[in-house]
Amino acid sequence: MHNAIKKKIVAVAAVTILAFQFVVQSCSPVYSCFSQNPKQLFYAICFHLKHDSDKSFCGKINSVVASIQGYVSLKPLSSAVNFEKDVNMCWIDVYALCAKYQGLYRLHHTKDCIVRLLNGSLSVCSDYSDMVSASQNLLSCEEFLNERGISMLYVIAPHKNYKYHPLTPRGIIDYETGNMNRLVSQIKDRIDVIDNRELYKNNPEEHYKLFYIGDSHWKIQYAFLAYCQIMQYLEERYSIEFENKLKSIENFSVYSSGVSDDLSELYGRFYLPKESTLYLKPKFFTNIKIFSSNNVNLPFIYDVDYTGDFDMTILCKLYPTLKVVNPEAVNKKKLMVIGDSFSPPVMSLLCLSFEQVEFHAFNYYRDSLIKNIEEFQPDCVLCIFSSRQTELPIFKEFSK
Repeated sequence: MHNAIKKKIVAVAAVTILAFQFVVQSCSPVYSCFSQNPKQLFYAICFHLKHDSDKSFCGKINSVVASIQGYVSLKPLSSAVNFEKDVNMCWIDVYALCAKYQGLYRLHHTKDCIVRLLNGSLSVCSDYSDMVSASQNLLSCEEFLNERGISMLYVIAPHKNYKYHPLTPRGIIDYETGNMNRLVSQIKDRIDVIDNRELYKNNPEEHYKLFYIGDSHWKIQYAFLAYCQIMQYLEERYSIEFENKLKSIENFSVYSSGVSDDLSELYGRFYLPKESTLYLKPKFFTNIKIFSSNNVNLPFIYDVDYTGDFDMTILCKLYPTLKVVNPEAVNKKKLMVIGDSFSPPVMSLLCLSFEQVEFHAFNYYRDSLIKNIEEFQPDCVLCIFSSRQTELPIFKEFSK
């Protein structure tokens, strides 16, 4: 028997024993049913496994869960009301443990292609795109802005699976690098581009250190480097002042606030250790006003009306529209930032350099950029998107 097959059999057996122990010890309804009628519960599981059409690994796990749920629901147990939630959570853990012990690289998820890279961390892979639609929409936006004397800058946030040192396992293709190269080739003659994928070209190991292990997002230290790169570019190109106190991360303190909501959350409690989200706090005086409204229909995003010290925990959320006023900023100019989930930490730091910043997160945006631009009248529009974005629907209205 091949060693690989032996390894999988041992892994499945080990996880099965672990899963059984976990279920019977931590879920009292299952323990009660199993201790009272072990043969009937065993038959119920076997029946589901035999008759369910989905023969995949996930399908088999779902069958076991369904059989336990169906069996327990027939029992007059007072704790059975919350059993469905408990069992679902339990079997997410079991699935993740099976994937972990078998060394699986492709992880099941209905929306994204989530993979375990060769260094053990999680990332999201991109499908192929010719990037024509996204490029055309961006160029139409640039034309609209150019007619109004507004400059535009497109900033590429780095993809975790680094272009200079990819760690995708054999058999998995990540088209991110090619997609972004195609986008750049189509817009570079008209739109200024800053490519953060070049920051650690000669030190790819550091690139991976500055990402969360269980997620595809960069840490605040990486975002700070991107902020510095943007400000240096604006200083050279548009005479925007980049203050000395903002050029060094030594003038900020790094702190954590709660456990990050990351990709590893999809795989239960034991797949990867939980990480804390990192933020920066200036060591110098700050006084800003943050305002956002009409967020009532969005999950975990609330209206905000804040005045006080710079607070990155407030700023680092995907508000559809966020307005920040900083009377202490040396640049008495207006900046509009449009971006994805990589952009809030960079936008937060940009609030220290500009008197007015308006931010739009394309993930939740439902308004009109044309209307917002006309009303806000920015001096510059800055786009910050991760290099795995293949569709940018927020700019579609400029191509109509």
